[in-house]
Amino acid sequence: MSEVKETVAATAHYWRALRDDGSLTAAAEKEFARWMKNPVHAAAYAEAEIFWRALGSVEFDAALDRPQTHEQRALGISSLVNFLWGTPGRRVGALAAAFALTFATVLIFALVNQPAGERRAPAFESLATARGETRAVTLSDGSELILGPATRVEVSVGRQERRARLLVGDAYFNIATDPRAPFSVTAGAARVEVIGTAFDLRRRGNRLTVAVAAGEVHVSHPQVRRQTNSTGQSDAWQRVNNSLLQAVTLHPGQSVVAAQGIGLGPIGRIDVSDVAAWRQGQLVYKNARLEEIIADLNRYADFTISLTKPAGDLELSGTFSAEDPSLLLHALEAALPVQITNTPDGKQVALKEAIPPQSYP
Repeated sequence: MSEVKETVAATAHYWRALRDDGSLTAAAEKEFARWMKNPVHAAAYAEAEIFWRALGSVEFDAALDRPQTHEQRALGISSLVNFLWGTPGRRVGALAAAFALTFATVLIFALVNQPAGERRAPAFESLATARGETRAVTLSDGSELILGPATRVEVSVGRQERRARLLVGDAYFNIATDPRAPFSVTAGAARVEVIGTAFDLRRRGNRLTVAVAAGEVHVSHPQVRRQTNSTGQSDAWQRVNNSLLQAVTLHPGQSVVAAQGIGLGPIGRIDVSDVAAWRQGQLVYKNARLEEIIADLNRYADFTISLTKPAGDLELSGTFSAEDPSLLLHALEAALPVQITNTPDGKQVALKEAIPPQSYP
């Protein structure tokens, strides 16, 4: 293999590694698209795909939910190279050698030549609220962050990059404009990127809802599918083609859901005045499952609400006050075929599907 071909092959593997990591910005994706227009590059990338398919499946929560440091990424790539070289019967050859050498060189160069400010990015600060509590925080860059009840967010603001992680709950971001330091938020495998805008994030497990009040928001999520083991049980999530990212750009009044199993859903419409309506103590629903509504109430109430599974599939639309969860429960009882039962101490409330009375001829 000539030196030129080795360089092209190594670059193909480098792009493949970055795309599998899911950390490419929109600008980098455009650069990759330009690079792929060259037929030689496209062929090299196709060959690289064969090697990277050896990565197989990944545990969604374990691998996709936790951002990696440069050192962790380097270790992961090193482990992959050792795997390709060391597995009996696996033919690696000059292509893998070129990839390993060039990728390691590029990675070391990036680490050594990275500006000190980037190498020492500010540590994440943990912010949290209790049930029924909201909290407003002004970040060091002037951005405003409002946390809903029972919410946890980690934030790191530096001169060259601004990052946040939404672990659970609701968070409204009003980001100060700074083209030199884009603001990115991760929630599970989903990634939200902005320069300066206002948007609301709602995370329940690994399901994220993004709604935009102002500006432009870029949302991406790897395409994943459920993988089953030999017994037919689902035990892992696998990225489709092991690489592709779904991405959309949202504008004011638009929303999208990102979740494991579906990737990105279709773009929806939302009244701008309803974005993060919880800041004014209002809960807005459109064809929402009762299970979702009760999960929200449990973040506001000082008692615990349980729900039987059949009743959880009932749907409801409307705008409700979150200030009195008990009143809302009785409204649900009036609007839906459900019954409320209470424990003597009032600390547990159960909602179950009401059985309609039998009619006799």
